[in-house]
Amino acid sequence: MKISGKSLRSIDKLVSLAAGLKEVILGVNLSNIDKETLHKIGFTEKILEGDSILPTPVGKTTTFNARGKEIKRPDLPKETYHVTYNSTTYDWHKQPHYGTKTRTALRIAREYIPAPSIFLTLANINGQLYIISPVIFIDDKNKEYNLHVINVLLECFGEFELLDNSQKPLHTTKFRKIQWDILPRGVYPWSKVAEMILSGTANLDKDEAEIIKYRLSIMNSYQPDFIGVGHGGFNGYFVFGFENKNTYILESIYLDNATYIFHEQWEPLSKLTKNEIINSDIEHIRIIHDKKWKQAVGIAITRSKRGQA
Repeated sequence: MKISGKSLRSIDKLVSLAAGLKEVILGVNLSNIDKETLHKIGFTEKILEGDSILPTPVGKTTTFNARGKEIKRPDLPKETYHVTYNSTTYDWHKQPHYGTKTRTALRIAREYIPAPSIFLTLANINGQLYIISPVIFIDDKNKEYNLHVINVLLECFGEFELLDNSQKPLHTTKFRKIQWDILPRGVYPWSKVAEMILSGTANLDKDEAEIIKYRLSIMNSYQPDFIGVGHGGFNGYFVFGFENKNTYILESIYLDNATYIFHEQWEPLSKLTKNEIINSDIEHIRIIHDKKWKQAVGIAITRSKRGQA
């Protein structure tokens, strides 16, 4: 039972193929996927059974799946937002001076729609390896979610099979979320760090990339114990870890115009999705990218080093 195409507008075809089944898995046989496609959506070259990834955005559906989206709300009062930009000024001697500045303005209010964060996993089903979706339940109340899962598979692979979990039972029981590439421990000069994070800013224009590098250079100047670069759908996310102080700074080129500082163990945090980290009850400090951002980040790190956070 296979469905092919670029996307679907309804789940009617899925319901028809399911023929009364209420619990199914969507999957693509690994033998039908080329290495380039696997790499493109975020799997490593040494892909292992149980590896689970948030797919790298390759289109509209996977972008929403990884990053969520904003919708304009003209019915609400306008909101304040902050724009950071690079600027060149000239002194009395007409010598240029380059710097990063921030301005504040009003805009139509935005509502953030959280990312669904559907993970794809390499699993053993009856002795064969498949890239599979989570189990989905065919029910009217799940139509929107199920359609999203369908279109994630189609956007990544162009096709999928409908797998009856009762007839083709899932044998893989342990899943490993691959979300972060942790750079080897040690203090890195900024020139070295800048090279390592290039992949996360590759799709930005020159000015935007420079702004992100500026922000990350500020955090790197405090000499973190480790630096993590987001993998797959977390591409564009960075974490700076100060392990002996239990302080972790999360920065992203996609995050909602803020830097997040946590005082939790990194291992559990690293297994959570963006929505789970930001919208849960985990205690954190949120620092917006306004004119006081640099000072606020410095104060937060300094206080944590003194054990005051």
